[in-house]
Amino acid sequence: MQVTNGVEDIWTAEIEFDDPNSDAIFNNLKLRDDIHVKGYTPSLSISADVTTICPNSVVTFTPTSDGVNPSYEWFINGASKGFANIFQTNEIDATADVTAIMTSDALCSGNLTTNSNTITISVFSTTPPTIISLNNNYCSNDASVTLQGNPPGGIFSIDGTTASELNPGILAISPHDVVYTSIDGNSCSTSVTQNVVINDLPPVIVPTSPVDVCVNETAFNLNSNINPNPSSGDFSGSNVSLNGSTFEYNANAAELEHVIQYLYTDPGTSCTRTSDITMNVTPNSYNPSFTFSECVSTKHRTANNLII
Repeated sequence: MQVTNGVEDIWTAEIEFDDPNSDAIFNNLKLRDDIHVKGYTPSLSISADVTTICPNSVVTFTPTSDGVNPSYEWFINGASKGFANIFQTNEIDATADVTAIMTSDALCSGNLTTNSNTITISVFSTTPPTIISLNNNYCSNDASVTLQGNPPGGIFSIDGTTASELNPGILAISPHDVVYTSIDGNSCSTSVTQNVVINDLPPVIVPTSPVDVCVNETAFNLNSNINPNPSSGDFSGSNVSLNGSTFEYNANAAELEHVIQYLYTDPGTSCTRTSDITMNVTPNSYNPSFTFSECVSTKHRTANNLII
């Protein structure tokens, strides 16, 4: 017996009685009748909790059906998204059509699948925000930077923690995700992410103890006497020559201790470390009793002009 959906068929049923022991009047009696049969198609309708959304918002779809033991396969723009009784998705980022196909084992159903209506989901147009005046690289000794975004009024976070400024001095020496999130007139939240790297200062080795220099020494070579590592940096400070290579002390100056700086810039990160060096100036001395001594670097010159 095959039933065609929605089509009425007429079937004839016949019953024949044949009883040799019965009266002849009932022998070979036949009953006949027509049976009208019409195929049955289960109904299916789907609904959505919202039809206009922000990009990638969650939408819930609910089926209504009189099918027996139904299962529902869901589709977005014709692409299958799997089976579920209640369908939820956050994959819609542009206008899309959502449908479902129900499979059931309804009695008298000639076709076990039913197509649903189509629901069109519209998506608000959004414009991603921008982060203003933020570099991709900072040195750990750089000053704090106030975070700014466009449109204004949004929320910044650094590695998931709400922030209003980026302070290289307290952030780890590593990459960091700076995220700016804003909410538009349709209550849609959009965000932008910028990766910012905090670079460490380059290692520099210079003397930690004061460096002795004689008051009468007019050209104390800094590179050869101090021997910084790396050696390609620059000296600066009081009594350092313009070319940064020598320390030239003014014999008439009253100060005997001077602090100069050694600056080295890492060519890879452009980060500069400044190291202080104390220059300890040793003055000439005069003993009126019998001799005088004159400082020459770490050696001394006697009254007889001998270096000892």
